[in-house]
Amino acid sequence: MKAKKISDLTIEQLKEIINQAVKENMEDVLENIEALSSKRFVKSVERSRKEYKEKKFKDFKEVFNV
Repeated sequence: MKAKKISDLTIEQLKEIINQAVKENMEDVLENIEALSSKRFVKSVERSRKEYKEKKFKDFKEVFNV
């Protein structure tokens, strides 16, 4: 039976929800740290931002012919 509101959860269910949320957030943080420690990745982001500012990109409709 699924809980419909937080007061319906057991302490163990709430702990599991919190643990899962923390785990997912930590994975995201570690992924960001890894990406930002890559000079190649940072250069790619800088280049992309510059191209965007200069409007040197194709929009969704151009790419997918819609």
